[in-house]
Amino acid sequence: PTSELARAAVSVRLHALIQGFNLLLIPLTTVLSCNALLAAGLLQPALRDGMVVMGLLPTTINMCVALSRSSGGDEAVAIFNAVLGNLLGVLLTPYLLLKLVGSAGALSAADTLQKLATRVLLPLLVGQLLRPPLQGAGVLAGRRKLLSRSSESLLLLIVYSTFCDTFLRGFGVPPATLAGLLAFVA
Repeated sequence: PTSELARAAVSVRLHALIQGFNLLLIPLTTVLSCNALLAAGLLQPALRDGMVVMGLLPTTINMCVALSRSSGGDEAVAIFNAVLGNLLGVLLTPYLLLKLVGSAGALSAADTLQKLATRVLLPLLVGQLLRPPLQGAGVLAGRRKLLSRSSESLLLLIVYSTFCDTFLRGFGVPPATLAGLLAFVA
């Protein structure tokens, strides 16, 4: 509910800790470990760059909520930090990519913020506005578990579809690089 999001929004120290972990510590750890593996000859440069890119990206909102829900965590804090992390990521990720991977590119911050607003903030706002009338009409009563399972199932479907699409189109990665990635994550 909106009241839970408002309560979560004022936990400034918690948000600073979470954002520092997600946007600073994880990228730093990824860069350092990938550079060490690259220097040892255990990682190819293209795989290193790909892993650094993945380490720099903010987490997805669906994943934050699903993992928080399944672990009994605070969903309002998860939603707030996922949205905040994605907004900060729009500003930080391109800069860090240029510094750490060393590639040039053109990205419109206005277009990115507009897409983020329509895909993240608008659904969150609409959900918060629809919640009171739906609760008042009794539509949500007794359906929390069903709605939770539906959300988790849709997330699983997205991951499965992406996985299938990857195999259908091919990896575009040499077998040695793929073996190195699998060894790294194992």
